[in-house]
Amino acid sequence: MRFLIILLLLVVGCQPTYTVDKDWLGSLTFYASFDGTLEADYAKGDPALYTAANWESPELATKVYANHPDVNHVTKAGKYGDALRFDSNWNPIFFFEAADNVSYKEENWSGTFSFWLKVKPDEELREGYSDPFIITDKNWDDASIYVDFTEEDVPRHFRFALFSDKAVWNPEHKAWDEVLPGDRPMIHVEEHPFATGKWTHVALTFENVNARGAEGVMTGYLDGKKIGTYSRDQLLITWEVGKTLMGVGRHYAGLFDELAVFDRALTEEEIAQLYKMDLGKAL
Repeated sequence: MRFLIILLLLVVGCQPTYTVDKDWLGSLTFYASFDGTLEADYAKGDPALYTAANWESPELATKVYANHPDVNHVTKAGKYGDALRFDSNWNPIFFFEAADNVSYKEENWSGTFSFWLKVKPDEELREGYSDPFIITDKNWDDASIYVDFTEEDVPRHFRFALFSDKAVWNPEHKAWDEVLPGDRPMIHVEEHPFATGKWTHVALTFENVNARGAEGVMTGYLDGKKIGTYSRDQLLITWEVGKTLMGVGRHYAGLFDELAVFDRALTEEEIAQLYKMDLGKAL
C-alpha cells in the first residue's frame, strides 16, 4: 500500500507544499518514541528497555519501569513528545534486545539506525568517550556498530563506527593507539551541529555487510544530510543474536529520543524525509 503525506513548509509570504513518499516505512522493525512509556511502540522482538550491571552480565538484566538514577523518562522534553534523559557512566548499562528487532543476516545484510540527540558535548558530557548508541554481542571494537563523541579533541568530535569481527579488521591485533586514523573503520566528523544544544538527527546506514566478495559500505547522516561514507572490500559481523544488545546512553549526559531501526539501508532521499517527519504520527 502506498502512503502519501503532504507537509506544509511555512515561509514568510508563502506556504508551498511538497509530497513525501513513505513506502519505505514498511522496512521498520523497531520504533521507540518514549511517549508515555519506556517500551517500544513497535517491535518485532521484545519491546522492553532493560538495565544490567555491565555488558558482561545481560542475563541478570531487569526491566526499567520508571525513573532510574542514571536515566529519567521526561515528559514533553523530546524532539516529539517525551524522551529519555541520561546522566550515566559506563555501568550500569541500558539496552533493548536486538533479537528480531534488528534483522541481522549472516549473508548480505543491510539496515538503518536512526535517533535524535540533544546535548552540548563540551559542557554536558563526562570526561572520556561517550557512546549514545552501540550494538554488539562482544565489545566496542569487535563486531559492533555505534556512534560516539571523542574524549581527546577540543571541541569534541563525533564518529560513526562499523567494526567487522576483530580478526577481520585487525588481524595483527594492534593496540588501538597503534591503528592509523585512516585504518579505523569510522567516519570522523570534526564539525557537527551538537554544540548548538539543539536536537540533532543521527542516522547510520550500512549495505553489503556479510556479503563476501562485495564491498561493504557505511554512510553517516546528521540532520538529514550525508556526512560521509566508509567502505571496505569485506565488512563481516558475526553475532550470536540472542546475546546481542542494542545499548543506549552509555557514558552519555543528554536527551535521547525516537530510536528507529529499519531492515534495509534507507536512501539519501528517504533519510531526508525521515529527518523532517514525526515518525510516530506517520505510522
